[in-house]
Amino acid sequence: MTPGKADRLQNACTKLLQAKSPTIQHAAEVARILVASFPAVPLGRVFYRQLEIDKATALKFHKGDFNATMQLSPRSKTDLRWFMANIHDSASPVTLVMMISKFNGTSTPKGSYRATTCVNCPMRLTSL
Repeated sequence: MTPGKADRLQNACTKLLQAKSPTIQHAAEVARILVASFPAVPLGRVFYRQLEIDKATALKFHKGDFNATMQLSPRSKTDLRWFMANIHDSASPVTLVMMISKFNGTSTPKGSYRATTCVNCPMRLTSL
């Protein structure tokens, strides 16, 4: 995640935490930013769920009115603080590794190579 995007996420969390009575729309916007950070924040999915639960509960109570106000639960506040504390240090490991396999069979020319994508496996060269 770029430093600018991390700052944007941190600012959004700060504003939501500082709001005395945030609207459901405000919580939804912050949740959208949190979800967008998941590829770069491996544990992000764990620390955003309570905000989604609070938002869904408030929407149900206010019959779908996104302009209504809501209260954040203590758990949501803790989770938002986790994002604020960890967003700049978070990094996602690279999961795609290119492997090269050498074909020695009769169906392909001898010595030809094929690149394959391997998810979550160590990089190694294999020959068939």
